[in-house]
Amino acid sequence: MDGFDIPIGRTKAERRRSAWVTLGQGFEVLLTFSAGEWVNVAAKAPWGETQFQGSVVVLLEAMTRLWRGLAFADPLVPIEKHLIGWRFCRVGLGVHIAPNGALRGMDHEVVPTDDVLRGIVSLGNQLSARLPVAHLAARGWRDRAPVTPEDIAALDASLLKISAQKYNDLGLVPVGKTDDLIYPDDVRVVARSAASRVAPVALRRMLDEIRRSPPQDTPLLDQVAEHLQQSIVLEVGCAFHEMGHAYALAFRQSRGVLPNQPIDIALVLRDFGVEIRRLSVPEAPDLDAVAAWGSYGPVIVVNTQGRHSRTPEGERASLAHEFGHLLVDRNGSRPVADVRWTNGPKGFNASWEQRANAFAAELLLPRETAVRELARQGDLAKTLEVLCSHYQVSQLLALRQLDNHPEGPGGPTSEQSRDIKHKIRKLSLKASSRSAWTRRGPPPKLTR
Repeated sequence: MDGFDIPIGRTKAERRRSAWVTLGQGFEVLLTFSAGEWVNVAAKAPWGETQFQGSVVVLLEAMTRLWRGLAFADPLVPIEKHLIGWRFCRVGLGVHIAPNGALRGMDHEVVPTDDVLRGIVSLGNQLSARLPVAHLAARGWRDRAPVTPEDIAALDASLLKISAQKYNDLGLVPVGKTDDLIYPDDVRVVARSAASRVAPVALRRMLDEIRRSPPQDTPLLDQVAEHLQQSIVLEVGCAFHEMGHAYALAFRQSRGVLPNQPIDIALVLRDFGVEIRRLSVPEAPDLDAVAAWGSYGPVIVVNTQGRHSRTPEGERASLAHEFGHLLVDRNGSRPVADVRWTNGPKGFNASWEQRANAFAAELLLPRETAVRELARQGDLAKTLEVLCSHYQVSQLLALRQLDNHPEGPGGPTSEQSRDIKHKIRKLSLKASSRSAWTRRGPPPKLTR
């Protein structure tokens, strides 16, 4: 509290009416209560301080919504919220909540989620204590988490965004306490991500495949993942796709794989103790694969009817994508499971997927190798033929690796770059058109 530069709660009288709460390392809040239901708030974060005055009732209601939003967040979707729920509070903390208890700040600091939730509870309790017991805001705060089995089951279904009937169709075992919803296991994480997009019968088959894979120790995977985390030094502000490239190159080097040597990703996964299962789910063409490594597996279930994973090249890319999550994200953004869609998340939520996609592409076909082949062949069509055949990748992946090569000496010529970008646009448009066709059905035939 004495570390604040904001002059709130400094006198002895004000200190008696003050409450100090820590919301994770380096993020602190000082409350100073005044007459009536008003409170002065001083908030401090590693990147600045702010202050404002507001209603105890309004702030408590905001804390209730905030606690629920963080405690029951989708574990596979990074979320960005202000820990002080006030629209003109300039100090915010971008957070990513995950079952392993990771909170990622705007400055990429990681703080335990439990500490943040405990801080929010302390803040809410301080505000609630200033209101009558029967006040609606105080009651809402006390009732923020369900207690009865019926209420817990209803919340579970709402988090899955499905009806009670569909909930039963998924074969989920009812949870006994609220913490099981705050920190869901692999099956529930996959179900939350896919239930709104995949028919219950089809999703049930995917979940059953995960359940059939008992938990296994993976000492080699753990050792290599730790080595990569310690050995790679990334610049501040490094783009997520560049992180993926760096991790893939470091992995190839650590395993003694030469730059021009194809990699058998299925064999690598088996050597690392990761089980591969294949399942035909034509009802979910946008779903390429699901993976779990918490209470089950590690296991990757490939949809052999997925838009990408239906081809050998697409399956290899999906397996490499999930392997990237296993190596890099198990202690961060993907602690227990992942769901790979043909059309993934956009914007802020796409960062971790960008890294996994870049890892997969660089693992299967390094950019330097692709560009070197282009220089040797001198012809883009011939280059694509050689790269796709030798490295067993799709044309689109090969083109993007050529396009992703840093500008400068050794890269594609200006004319080659224009040709590469044109082909990428053409293939991407074709893929998106095919995706829309599948969702809407083929256009009607014209009759005379």
